Amino acid sequence: MAQVAQGVQLQSQEWVMVENKDYDRVSKYAVAEENRRKGGHLKFKCVIKGSKINQWGITLYNLIIEATNDNQYQAFVWETQSDKGLISFLQLPGNDGGRA
Repeated sequence: MAQVAQGVQLQSQEWVMVENKDYDRVSKYAVAEENRRKGGHLKFKCVIKGSKINQWGITLYNLIIEATNDNQYQAFVWETQSDKGLISFLQLPGNDGGRA
């Protein structure tokens, strides 16, 4: 029984790693799309938090992203097998990149 539990845990850890790759990929898309829309020069640094909901063949990502300017942003992105789009990209309040 312990071996079964360990096997389940291993599968769970592998699944999380796949999700993190999804979060990175979608976060990089969100930053690039925001730059395209607003003519900005943000650069992706890392994903702070991520969640996703999958329903009717559409995946909705809710991501907290940190850019190289040390500001944090919340991005909502939808994705299907053949397309994706940025719903919103907002700087989180109280996050000024360490400037006083």
